[in-house]
Amino acid sequence: SVLGGDPPVLAFGAPRIMRERFGKYDLYAYMEDDIIVDDPEFFAKIEWFAEAFGPKAVLLPVRFEMAHTGVPAKVAIAPRLSSDKRAPFFRSGMRRTLAGRWHSREQTFCLPNNPHMACYVLTAAQFKLWMEQPTFYDRDASWIDPLVSAATFSPGKFFGLYISAEPYPWFLGVEHYGIRYAAVMAEPGEVFGEPPLLAIAEKLLTEGSGAT
Repeated sequence: SVLGGDPPVLAFGAPRIMRERFGKYDLYAYMEDDIIVDDPEFFAKIEWFAEAFGPKAVLLPVRFEMAHTGVPAKVAIAPRLSSDKRAPFFRSGMRRTLAGRWHSREQTFCLPNNPHMACYVLTAAQFKLWMEQPTFYDRDASWIDPLVSAATFSPGKFFGLYISAEPYPWFLGVEHYGIRYAAVMAEPGEVFGEPPLLAIAEKLLTEGSGAT
């Protein structure tokens, strides 16, 4: 691996790789490998947000899962956190909500109860500012677990992490493939099923391995 290290802390290598390549890109993104982006304006919205609200404010997408079988549904997957778990992201002086206009439409944003969305995207100016902080690349794995710490706690120590709120909560979103988390949120009598592609992939893997 170009990142190196043990699998539990592998994600902490991402900022190091970004630092080595700093100056070559307009945006620097971290995403787990099961995240799907299908919004053609995804990166434009992130750049607009940083310009509108300053370099210390970062717009996170709302992470959701899609049930394609059973009961069709789009389910946001951010389990509520206890007050002590979310405390690091609600620091003194941070604005709880922000409001702006995107293509002449009013949109508000808020500090989420649970900021873990398995990804973050920074502008070049934001990444430069982050590199100057003493907490950059400290590889602190103390929040939830190493993977979650790398994806959320690391940038969240310095930046204010926001998600879209009213009137359109899905202003910026990413799909987490499958229904691992959504399945347990189904109401009684409802069943959220995996995307059909998963069964096709599993069948191909089984056939390829020669299993019967």
